[in-house]
Amino acid sequence: MGSLKNVIIHTSDSPHGNAVWIDRMHRKRGWKSIGYHCVITNGIPDRHNYDRQLYFPWTDGNVEWGRPFDDDKVIMSREQGAHAYGHNRNSIGICLIGKDGVYSHQQMLTLQHLCRQFRQMWKLSPDAFIGHYEVDKQGETCPDLNMDDVRAWLFGGRSLEAVRGGPDHAHYVNADITLREVVWDS
Repeated sequence: MGSLKNVIIHTSDSPHGNAVWIDRMHRKRGWKSIGYHCVITNGIPDRHNYDRQLYFPWTDGNVEWGRPFDDDKVIMSREQGAHAYGHNRNSIGICLIGKDGVYSHQQMLTLQHLCRQFRQMWKLSPDAFIGHYEVDKQGETCPDLNMDDVRAWLFGGRSLEAVRGGPDHAHYVNADITLREVVWDS
């Protein structure tokens, strides 16, 4: 049992997926279930649809629930995630489906809404919202977003267009480009 201190944001490191797909992957690793508490989808649920360049806009930005949790700040053992080694007892994990910092506008708006709800519900400071790379110094870049930019956007009035992404945080998130255009234009 722990007390909630952080909301940790992750990437699936795949251009497709959903909570069911991640749950299957995590169970294959021997885990009891999906390690994340929330998954924010991008409209491409699986490899089959990705290979066929099929995009389902009505599923873009949806929140799919993983590990259960409630609205208090106490993380019981049944609520503990498996998403950030050494930090699972005191955090909630959100996973954005995407790769190399490429997320849809709808996903980013959903992330903003979810983080603002969590901040209000649990009375957390903006600094409590962190990227996986900020707690895992093993060369991780997850979630492939500059978290200082993300926090300034989530809670400080910075525009989404000012958020840098990618493994090296070198490009800017372009909220006007749809996921379909980003994923298949090469």
